[in-house]
Amino acid sequence: MSHATSDLPINKEMSPSAESNAEKLLSILDVSIEGELILKAELFRELGRYSESCELLNRDLGNGVVAEQILQMAEAESNAPFIFAAKDDQYDFEYAWKARRFGNHPLLQGSQK
Repeated sequence: MSHATSDLPINKEMSPSAESNAEKLLSILDVSIEGELILKAELFRELGRYSESCELLNRDLGNGVVAEQILQMAEAESNAPFIFAAKDDQYDFEYAWKARRFGNHPLLQGSQK
């Protein structure tokens, strides 16, 4: 299994029962709860519904590090499983998330120093 941005694996097909279960779970997740919203975006990605995954994560989130990793995989149109970055390796994803959300905002400029 690879990390979100290294050596993207080939797309994986879900079994029909796994796909059915994922669809059922999608229908009951509450996107007003951030953890469930992130899970829903990840399920969309795993189902190959990349634009829906990206659209769902296109908002300000407290857990931008996880959201950024899912977004990068969805943008690469990879639905394969991956390992989220370890706590000590999250800086690049945190910076990428801030750049995506804030662009040239002064808060981002201050974090580059």
